[in-house]
Amino acid sequence: MANARMPQFLWSYQKMLTMIDGTVTFGASGAVSSYTGRGISSVTKLTTGIYQIQLTDDFNYFVNGDFRMESGVSGGAVTDGSFVTNTLYQIQTLGTTNWGAVGLPSGLTPAVGMVFVATGAGGSGGGTVKAIGVSGINSVEIAQNVQTELYNTGTNIGSTIVVQTLAPTSSSVTTPIPASPANGSIMAFTLFFRNSSVLY
Repeated sequence: MANARMPQFLWSYQKMLTMIDGTVTFGASGAVSSYTGRGISSVTKLTTGIYQIQLTDDFNYFVNGDFRMESGVSGGAVTDGSFVTNTLYQIQTLGTTNWGAVGLPSGLTPAVGMVFVATGAGGSGGGTVKAIGVSGINSVEIAQNVQTELYNTGTNIGSTIVVQTLAPTSSSVTTPIPASPANGSIMAFTLFFRNSSVLY
C-alpha cells in the first residue's frame, strides 16, 4: 500500500518546483545592456562584478542554480576574402559567401549567428563575420545565503538573487575577485525554487 502511494508523493513534490531561466547581456564596463527570462523583473549592476537579479515572485526555498558565461563577438566586421585562418568567427551577414569552403561544417545550412573556425581567407561573396571574444570571467557565484533573503519582507515584491562574476586580477595573482564581463558577453542561468507565493 505504501509503495502504491509513492508516485503520487513524488509527483506532488516535483509539481512545486519552479524553474526560472534567463540570460543577461553585458555592455561596456560590465553594464547590463539587456536581459531575458520569464519571471525576471530586472537585472541591476550593483558595483563592479556584482549583479542583483530581481524576480517577479516570492519563493520560500532555493533548491539549486546553474550559471555559465558565453563569449560574445569582438571587434569590427570582417568581409569575405579577409578571414584569418584558425580564427573563431560568428556569421553576421550571409552574402553569397561559400561558407562550407571557409570552415562551416558540411551539412549545415549557413545562418546569421552560426560560429565556425576559418580554414581560409574566403573569396568575394560579401558575407561578413565578427571574431568571437572571451568573457574574461572564470566563474559566477551566488553571493549570499539565499534562504535568508528570498522572502524576507513578506510583501510580495519578488525574491532577489545576488551574484558575483569573478576573475583573477592577473596571471600571477590567481585569487578571483569581482570583475566586469567583457562587452557583448552573456551570462545564462537556470534557477530552481520551491514554494512560490504566487504560482502555488
